[in-house]
Amino acid sequence: DKFEAALAVPEGENAAPRLNTALAALERRRSGLPLEQKQKLLLVNNWNHGPVLSADEQKRCLDRIEPELTKVRESSKRPHFWIKRDFSLPTTVLFPEYARLRYSAQVCSAMATYHARRGQTSKATEALRDVFQFSKLAGDSPSTLIAGLVSIALYNIGIEGVVRCI
Repeated sequence: DKFEAALAVPEGENAAPRLNTALAALERRRSGLPLEQKQKLLLVNNWNHGPVLSADEQKRCLDRIEPELTKVRESSKRPHFWIKRDFSLPTTVLFPEYARLRYSAQVCSAMATYHARRGQTSKATEALRDVFQFSKLAGDSPSTLIAGLVSIALYNIGIEGVVRCI
């Protein structure tokens, strides 16, 4: 009990409840995209051959998921992302929120590249800030190695986005 009390997050500072709901909604919307668009949206730039999707296709894909992605981005503005888990049943702990955070980071990075190509640097910067916020939130989860590894992976997605935007 003392350990759990030490890990308690002050009321209203935990992003987990709202963020998990928003991530699930984004997942449902994503499943409605045609498979080819889903795959190509995240392959924003083929370094040897330029953009994978045309600007129009990329805009259509991003527009379809924009409402849900906006909720994810707004929900991540809290300082903590702590989910209470029952580790006594390790097979039930699959960390689905981390896969969803990864997808959100990839989409925000794609969005940043899209805006940077159009000269909208403030929108590109905002999208990249969200990627780094996702990384911070993932690393904030207490006592799991997975959280730290996911945080590093999300950070790398952000760095790749910065490189593409420069």
